[in-house]
Amino acid sequence: MNGLLYVLFSHEDVHITAAEYSEKNGSTDRPTGTTAESDDFWKTLITKYAEILTNLRSSLTIVLIIFLGVVVCAVYSITKHPIPDFSDPSKGFEARGTLISKRLISAHHLIYAASIPNSLFTTPPSILSNPDTIRDDNNYASPGITSLATTTASGTMLESITSVLAQVTESKDTKTTSSSSLSSTTTTNNLIMPNITMQSSELLMWESLKTYNSSPVEISVIHDRQRRMSSSETECLTIDEDYMAVVFTSNTEETDLFTKNGLQSICNWQRRIQNNYYNNFTSCTLLSVADFVMHLSNKTTCEDIADNDVDTARDLLSECSSYYLNSFLHRNCATENCNVPQNCTKLNAVYEMLHYLTDSEFYNNEVNEQTVAGDFPYNLTATLVFIPFILEEENEAILYDILDSEFKRKRVVENGASKIVAIKVDKYGVFFHYFWRDTFLVGGSASCIVLVIWFYSKSLFITCMTLLNFVLSLILAYFTYIVIARVEFFPFLAVTTGLLIVAIGADDTFVFLEIWNESNVCEKGIVNVMTRTLRHAAPTMFVTSLTTSSAFFINMISSITAVKCFGLYAGTAILFNFVLTLSWLPAIVIINEYIQRSSFMQRFTFHTKCFAELNQKITNLSDALFKKWIPFLVIKLRLLWIILFSFMGLVGAFVVFVSPSLQLPISNFPVFNDKNMIEIYESKYQKLFRFEKDSDGSSILNMQFIWGVKPVDNGDHWNPDNRGRLVFDKPLNFTPEVQQWMLNFCSIARMQDFYEANSRHESCFIEAFISFMSRDCSTINNQTCCGMYNTSFEDDTFRLCLPKFLERYPKYENYIFYNNKNILGARLQFPSNYTASRMYKPMDEYWSSVNSWSETEISTAPESLPGGWFITDHKMIQMYFYDLQKSLVKNGSIALLSSIGLAAVVLFIVTRNVLLSTFAMLSIMGTIFVTIGSLVLLGWELNVMESVIFSLAVGLSVDFTIHYGVAYRLAPFPDRQSRVCFSIRSLAPAITMAAFSTFVPGVCMFPAITLIYQQMAVFLTLIMSISLAYSTFFFQSICYMIGPQETACELNIPCRETDSKEEDELSVTIKETKLIVVEFK
Repeated sequence: MNGLLYVLFSHEDVHITAAEYSEKNGSTDRPTGTTAESDDFWKTLITKYAEILTNLRSSLTIVLIIFLGVVVCAVYSITKHPIPDFSDPSKGFEARGTLISKRLISAHHLIYAASIPNSLFTTPPSILSNPDTIRDDNNYASPGITSLATTTASGTMLESITSVLAQVTESKDTKTTSSSSLSSTTTTNNLIMPNITMQSSELLMWESLKTYNSSPVEISVIHDRQRRMSSSETECLTIDEDYMAVVFTSNTEETDLFTKNGLQSICNWQRRIQNNYYNNFTSCTLLSVADFVMHLSNKTTCEDIADNDVDTARDLLSECSSYYLNSFLHRNCATENCNVPQNCTKLNAVYEMLHYLTDSEFYNNEVNEQTVAGDFPYNLTATLVFIPFILEEENEAILYDILDSEFKRKRVVENGASKIVAIKVDKYGVFFHYFWRDTFLVGGSASCIVLVIWFYSKSLFITCMTLLNFVLSLILAYFTYIVIARVEFFPFLAVTTGLLIVAIGADDTFVFLEIWNESNVCEKGIVNVMTRTLRHAAPTMFVTSLTTSSAFFINMISSITAVKCFGLYAGTAILFNFVLTLSWLPAIVIINEYIQRSSFMQRFTFHTKCFAELNQKITNLSDALFKKWIPFLVIKLRLLWIILFSFMGLVGAFVVFVSPSLQLPISNFPVFNDKNMIEIYESKYQKLFRFEKDSDGSSILNMQFIWGVKPVDNGDHWNPDNRGRLVFDKPLNFTPEVQQWMLNFCSIARMQDFYEANSRHESCFIEAFISFMSRDCSTINNQTCCGMYNTSFEDDTFRLCLPKFLERYPKYENYIFYNNKNILGARLQFPSNYTASRMYKPMDEYWSSVNSWSETEISTAPESLPGGWFITDHKMIQMYFYDLQKSLVKNGSIALLSSIGLAAVVLFIVTRNVLLSTFAMLSIMGTIFVTIGSLVLLGWELNVMESVIFSLAVGLSVDFTIHYGVAYRLAPFPDRQSRVCFSIRSLAPAITMAAFSTFVPGVCMFPAITLIYQQMAVFLTLIMSISLAYSTFFFQSICYMIGPQETACELNIPCRETDSKEEDELSVTIKETKLIVVEFK
């Protein structure tokens, strides 16, 4: 043609066959077919299935069997297996099976085993007689078993050895169901030790991960430091860092809160909270700087504070701050002699204010000279007010009353001269209170879906049964997950599958109903209608379900436990929804056909007289929109759409990969959005207060080098509660050559650039052993293992003197491990000049440099010292977080690329056209880049939940493009322009309704407080809007301009001639449409 083609529409019904159309346009080409054998088989199978479904008794039987079967599965799953425990939402946010995780877990098992007397290693008798001497060096506390209630903010273990032994004994009687469980046996080459592992919730590393910079306390557990506050002044003025607290900053141009107006403003808020919520709980008041100034001034209320009282308190802080900053003044100085002025210990006011209540800039080591001179120029920019409140089940209502009444959905609470900007509270403890509240929003989303389906289907019965279809899918997926797959751990992430199945599952329903309605016009007889519906709906629903479920299943390759478990459950739910859509839904539709014939039931259908007029108006509007205006806009502005969406895709790719780019998380796992006052404290204000700095886990990274232990994780990687067993390598033979090599290794390690001299964190036991052997024999009763000045010793001598060395220096029990005269393992430790960080780059630099050097050096060890490896301190939580970050980068990239690759393969198989598949992939890639780029601009990071969402973006962006591509491919016209018009007019209504049905749940979830629901809401609304726009305007525009015509770029498949009956089946009824081709110059 010499110009552009434009399609006009008239209001006439035209019924044409493909042959007639080809004849009119001078072409005899037809769409390619399938082989005779496969075509006959599937046609026969679908016809037989349709005949069964269209029988009312058969449909009722199918519905009843499915419903009863699902009920049985639900009852069995609940009664035979424990109900999932979501008390720890971060459980499973760990990498398993990685190099680092294997080493960390093995090192943890080793140190833990060594901390238990007489359980694994032979311990000298004098040590056993005095258990208190079983200790680690200054850097280690006994790992032991911890629980959420007994973990301090820094993650230090508080349980005694007796408690550890009791729990270990109990754990030995517990039968593990892991498929990777190993028996307590001894093999020739490897020693597999008894199961001494702990529950995940009892492990230090994951307690520390979720308690980083915070100290959560389970509501259901009585805190060991919790106490009912009495009227004792000293007790009431003692701050517990586990108390709830709020952060005040200035609300005026004057930034200093340490003034009369500032303190009285805080005092007024305190009194209101005390009177409204707190008097019935305790006689103690809230604790703030204003309270201490009041007590120091002997005032009865903080409202009576005067300017001179503030000046007196400031002078006291000026005098005493240097003692606190230099660690001379601490909490016990009120009862102990700390060599500080007596007025500095009065009521512990100075310590409590500087340590807990004021920000670190209010006092600083750099201004010690000024403070000693009596000059204290720094302003109090932020201060905490502690509420003497530790969570318990009986008083949690008070907390929620305060949070809901005072802070709900507020970013700032103005309070006169001051304002509240953040809240310090156990966010994991309060999370589920708000999570279950937000679950009601999911119910609201489901209600919106019900209305949309009801409007579209015009049947309340189909609507209710469709909603039940979603529930049945979730139950069957759970049964498969728990009973068949035997996965014991059910992650918190899986809860979001309910929202996804409601949002995504409605798409298949719309596609099925759209084709059913069209078939009712094209075919006669209910069997033919069902046959045609199944033949057209099943392939496209299968493809979309396969791509979406595959996006979930691909996450099973992740090394993060929660992600792989979520991928298995969510993917299974999507597939069950597809199966039920082809079994449950057709049977429901047939039953509905009979119901509609009942005059009694017609009142429950949507299509009643009262809605007839409205329905007709909406139908006319829909016809005008989807059959006229959208095709008009696509065709008329095709160049604009191609340029615009191409540009958007490039910008999205730039944002994702270049600037600002997708960043790794550097903070704790958030459970609320970044505007929530609870999260603001952790991200912005927590680091300002000294007591938080002391407990944030920041420390130097200690290098550890271990021999004799295999770095394996033989536990169940699908279950964070199963961490496997300690496996030893061959017993070590400490020959003189080995001793000399290890001595040289210590010397070489100290010469590296990453080494930092610090004897407190350093342990080269071979040097200590040499020093022990060189003792003066005249001072020893039993003159053995002394007076030897060698740097290495014969193996027999080493084994003979080693027990005596450990008896003299018990801290080395955690560095040299032996049993029955066999040396099972050895460990060296050196401090590095790297500081523990949550930033990926410095941790990656530390790991790469030290691990590379250690592998080179350890490879030169004698053959009798095999299997050495490097790891950092197993209690250093930042190393676990670094491993998680590495896994997110690696697994997220693999999952995303795998999903894209699978989508490309599925597209090619379905369309069997290289050019059409290429255009579809361009549309899908544009959707992905724009969606993820938009999320990056909204501040999203590559955290656990985000990594799942990003891989899911591929599955959801494929659906609409596939629908249009299949319709284009099967259109009974050879030219590209008519194919585009056909695909838009036939599928645009169903696709738009499908997008709308997923968009609506997202909008309904926007008011959610919890982050997981907010993220899902943002993602669903974005992906649906962008995917619909790309598939309708970009994909169709590019197909209209350069799309394949006739059989161009198609995969050739042998075809057979069709008979007259099949010729009739190619007929297409295009409602109210007549194609007129107009040529433009």
